[in-house]
Amino acid sequence: MTLTITGQVVIILVLIFASAFFTASEIGFLTISRSRVEHWRERGLWASRAISYLHARRALLLSVLLVSITCCNYMAERIAVGLGTVWLGATLGPAVAMAVMTILIIVFAETTPMHLAASIPERTVRAVGVPVFLLSVILTPVVVILSGAARGLLRLFGVHTGSVLPSVSEEVLKAMIETSQEQGHLEASEKRMLRGVLEFGDQKVSEVMTPRRDMVCLEQNDTMQHALEVGIQSRHSRLPVYDRTPDDIVGVVSLKDLLPYLAAGEMDKPCRLAARPAYYVLETLLADLALKQLQSARQLMAIVRDEYGGTAGLVTVEDLLEEIVGDILDEYDQEEPEVVEIAPHEYLCDARVSLRMLSNYISQPLPIEEFDSLGGWLLDLAGRIPSAHESFQVGALEMTIEKVSETHIQKVRVVERPGQSSGPQPGGSH
Repeated sequence: MTLTITGQVVIILVLIFASAFFTASEIGFLTISRSRVEHWRERGLWASRAISYLHARRALLLSVLLVSITCCNYMAERIAVGLGTVWLGATLGPAVAMAVMTILIIVFAETTPMHLAASIPERTVRAVGVPVFLLSVILTPVVVILSGAARGLLRLFGVHTGSVLPSVSEEVLKAMIETSQEQGHLEASEKRMLRGVLEFGDQKVSEVMTPRRDMVCLEQNDTMQHALEVGIQSRHSRLPVYDRTPDDIVGVVSLKDLLPYLAAGEMDKPCRLAARPAYYVLETLLADLALKQLQSARQLMAIVRDEYGGTAGLVTVEDLLEEIVGDILDEYDQEEPEVVEIAPHEYLCDARVSLRMLSNYISQPLPIEEFDSLGGWLLDLAGRIPSAHESFQVGALEMTIEKVSETHIQKVRVVERPGQSSGPQPGGSH
């Protein structure tokens, strides 16, 4: 029996809906946590046993869903090609039908259900749990045969596979974090911490370190008494020691190592006698690797070398951890946060703040790969040391210099004005 054109269109729509259903199921089961599934099962929630069964066998589940999605899309395209041939002829019809079906599948069977399931994963899983469980029971024999054939083919090429679940990309995780915060499941601080974890491996030491100009150092012939006074005044427990210039760091003095000399009344001796060997890392080293190296070497501080072997700055374990958890302040710290929100979409920033950290507060893309800090970016825009109250307009951002010294920018007010868009434009003083 030949179906009418209306009947074939209805079947195509049903197949697209089924494909969307399976796509949403896939995203829902990938997103939902095991702890949430166990919580449902403990409460005796309807469908919790089916959901728990599928969640524990996600490799099989994803294979079942992949087969289902592929079959639905293939059948919908085959029917559409037949209709296109009838309406537009054998030459043009199939191409037009495939183009239309590709758009429909991407929009309605993939993108839309993916975003929907990612935004409400719990409701999605609870809605699809039982139907997907029944489908998996029916298709498991087919999936086992197909998977066995695929593994056998791979073994012919010397590839051995295990039961590996598909990975979720970093961009998908970031989108899930954004969605969770928008729905109120995450606080802003939790969102920044999670994004910090994801971005930590992409940051270089040069983005995290204290730059050379801000280092508090000792000359190797300075007395231990002077070292103690500098440490107390600067509130640093460890101070780099250099020979002639800060490019030649020869060690690090810890204030606790001065105690024996203080007890013996020998504080007039040169501080180099109490210095321990310095630990060095390159400024191009990734932050997560730097943290691992410091942990392995049992060091709390490292001197950062530039490409020429000079001193670029220093980095501590605390600096690295703060990229994940935010500022760690003790009872003696009086430093202001690097970014302070003074009004909606308006921030007072330390010029040393990294563009990567600033991107957690504003939506406009920033040149993270080109510049480490906000101050460095503004220096490049101005081509000189800008004056106080000078403004720069970049896209929706208006950046005003609030405080500047003779050598570097110190404070910047950043205002994001959604809806505005323009190129980099230095503004005048006001």
